[in-house]
Amino acid sequence: MTTNDDSNEDSPLLSSDRRLSRGLQSSDYQSIDPQTPDSQLASRYPVINEPPPDVTVNATGYTRRQKLVLVFLCFSNLTVNACASVLAPFFPNEAEKHKGVSKTAVGFIFGSFQLVNFFVSPVIGKYITLLGARFTYLSGLFILAGCSLCFGFLDRAPAGLTYVALCFASRCLEGAGSAATMTAGFTIVAHEFPGQVSAAFGILEVFSGVGFVIGPFLGSVLYGVGGFMLPFVTLGGILLIVVVVYVAIFPSMDGETQPYSGSFLPLLRIPAISITCLSIFAGTLTLGFFDVSFQPHLDPFHLSPLLVGVVFLTGPLLYALGAPLWGWLASKGSWGKVLIVFGDAVCVVGVMLLGPSPLLPFKNTLWLTLVTVVILGIGIGASQVPLFQEMLEAAKSRGYPDDFETQGLISGMYTSVFSFGAFMGPIGGGALNDAIGFEWTSTILCFVYVAVTAITALFHLIQWRLRRASAAISPPHA
Repeated sequence: MTTNDDSNEDSPLLSSDRRLSRGLQSSDYQSIDPQTPDSQLASRYPVINEPPPDVTVNATGYTRRQKLVLVFLCFSNLTVNACASVLAPFFPNEAEKHKGVSKTAVGFIFGSFQLVNFFVSPVIGKYITLLGARFTYLSGLFILAGCSLCFGFLDRAPAGLTYVALCFASRCLEGAGSAATMTAGFTIVAHEFPGQVSAAFGILEVFSGVGFVIGPFLGSVLYGVGGFMLPFVTLGGILLIVVVVYVAIFPSMDGETQPYSGSFLPLLRIPAISITCLSIFAGTLTLGFFDVSFQPHLDPFHLSPLLVGVVFLTGPLLYALGAPLWGWLASKGSWGKVLIVFGDAVCVVGVMLLGPSPLLPFKNTLWLTLVTVVILGIGIGASQVPLFQEMLEAAKSRGYPDDFETQGLISGMYTSVFSFGAFMGPIGGGALNDAIGFEWTSTILCFVYVAVTAITALFHLIQWRLRRASAAISPPHA
């Protein structure tokens, strides 16, 4: 399987950019005669000497093209996540009181978004080389914009089954658009930032977190000003403008369309990838449970709505602020593996204190709740940010090429597992919360994290010992 990353004669800037970010390939070195004078080498491989005049590299190591792509992706993440979360503050009450929708139906309307994302993401990842990453990304944004605009008119639908069906259909279609955008976005990051995936991913997560934070706030404000329609029409309109602008200026990518020949099953058989998926699932499971069950847990403190919002925002804010640091550390050698184990272990402590667990000898207090939110914001950020790059590195270590097909498969798998955890958190966690209470549910979640942390730590420890043993018995290089 080959790519034509450097063969596009119409895009010299693209080729020189990618040579700068990736360096010379092995075939470049093999073609160099040791007796060739330095002057001839400089003319044959100008990237060795200095970048072409059209390519600028700043102190961060990003080319001008990479910075442009990163800005586009960051603004998209901000807008998409704001659209996805804008309905949280007012839709449940609107649906229950004005349309006669049960709480169970409201929960499934919310959960359908992640459920469709779970099923569609692997399909998108599997066929992204046929569709093209840029086309898939822009198509997903267009679907999200259209669904947001349409959802704003659903308050005019008749109450009862018709209203539920239309809400469910809109959220399902929105989930498909999200799957396309997320999967293609991760693929673009992997392709455009080789060797810097975690660092770029950390920057993107800042804007994802900010989007989730400002979405409910904007939803509350716009709903109070103009009713049900205004939040969806406003954010959907902004996203539609983004799509129109991006169609004109979003860069194209060499090698993004190829004949399809990949499969998920061999990737799933790679132990490092399947174990990494456990951490993805545990993190999003915790976040999903937290979203639907944490607010009633705060009721005994009699906090004002403003203070409840501050408590809720503390964790996502710490996650967003810490993401660039975790991404930068994860890009330094084997720090990604250390961060994953460290983050999972911190989450064990945070989830145990979240109840707190009945196994602990103290009761819930406001200060303990605040400390717990801070711990979870740090732990989930440290464990989640490096995961995507670790999956890519595991695939490459097994001989998979670093091309759009591999990147698309990994992106689809990551998005699917992420969405499955985000779906099971509210559904499974909410059911357990009703059956056995918040404290025991968080204890069960803690045991899940203990198992994930132990499996992950043991696996990486064994791999580290095997690498040391292999290095000890390998003959020295001549």
